[in-house]
Amino acid sequence: MWNEAQLDEALSTPSQALIDDMARLDGDIMILGAGGKVGPTLSVMAKRAVEASGVDRKVIAVSRFTDPFVVALMEKEHVECISCDLTQPSQIAKLPKVKNIIYMAGRKFGTNGAECETWEMNVAVPAYVTQHFGAARYVVFSTSNVYPFATPKSGGNTEDVAVFAHSLGHLLLLGDLLYHGPRNDLPRDYAPKEVIAMLNPLAGQL
Repeated sequence: MWNEAQLDEALSTPSQALIDDMARLDGDIMILGAGGKVGPTLSVMAKRAVEASGVDRKVIAVSRFTDPFVVALMEKEHVECISCDLTQPSQIAKLPKVKNIIYMAGRKFGTNGAECETWEMNVAVPAYVTQHFGAARYVVFSTSNVYPFATPKSGGNTEDVAVFAHSLGHLLLLGDLLYHGPRNDLPRDYAPKEVIAMLNPLAGQL
């Protein structure tokens, strides 16, 4: 059975295609919202890809970094960390200008009764960021959960909406429902490689 360290290693290991892309890329890379569920291993993977490419460029992780484990992981892998509250334009203004932004900041859970904070995080903060970084290249992660389209008048999707189940015959959710990551233990009997072996023979049907 895999343990958490093995999973983190797999999620942080860059492909040759990514290494080749890093060799061609111009400028440093900054990951905004790097302290969440996906950000730590993504930041480490980017740093490893840069090092393997042989090109001298920075990978900078930006977050409030409330979890010491995440900071320790970043420092171990030589990812530069900057503590920043992205809801504060004055703090964003102090971030170094870079050419490449991976934007992962957002608020999804715990939004009931905190609508103002949710709006600030999901609407105002992207505006603050683009005002500061201007014409940088942006890769923006909206969510790792795939929900069906909703009209503005509907009020949007809720946590009990079946993700895309209305349009698919079958839906496989591998990993995200388990909510694992640097701060969460792996579930018992978690075996990603066994899932791969099960799905490969069905590749033509998926």
